Amino acid sequence: MQLSLHFPELHRFILEQFELPLDSLHGPSHWARVGRIGKRLARHSTADPVVLELFSLFHDSRRKNDDWDLEHGPEAARFMVKLRGVYFDCTDLQFEQLQYAVQHHTTGKPTDHITIGACWDSDRLDLMRVGIRPDPAYLSLEHSREETTILWAIQQSLEEMDPDLNLLDS
Repeated sequence: MQLSLHFPELHRFILEQFELPLDSLHGPSHWARVGRIGKRLARHSTADPVVLELFSLFHDSRRKNDDWDLEHGPEAARFMVKLRGVYFDCTDLQFEQLQYAVQHHTTGKPTDHITIGACWDSDRLDLMRVGIRPDPAYLSLEHSREETTILWAIQQSLEEMDPDLNLLDS
């Protein structure tokens, strides 16, 4: 798995503190796919690519298990406050959007807000990793709901993306 292009130190730190095994369903391979899907969505919309990249790293970073864990989003949103200005920086508007997207990504309904919708879609388009075909009814962006995008995302989910276990040693 490739380190985050713009936030490699943040990526390392999040990997070091992640409590689940690195091969977790919600771990680094998932984050990488969410990041890749987010880049595609940003190219086809006005979604903020910085917010999408940060979302991919933070959204499941505070999970305690791979089952039902409604508090991981709010916990990750609180966690980000401590890291802003140390491991990453962004504008106040980007941070506000990122916090909302991370906090509500599990329970949020499709939205007209392009960047927040792209964040949630990038996560939901990776559901095939757990055997669930993404449902257009739960996606926000028109591009996300297109069959070609869903099929592309399914292929991404099915590809093996091993986390780089050597990151913790470097």
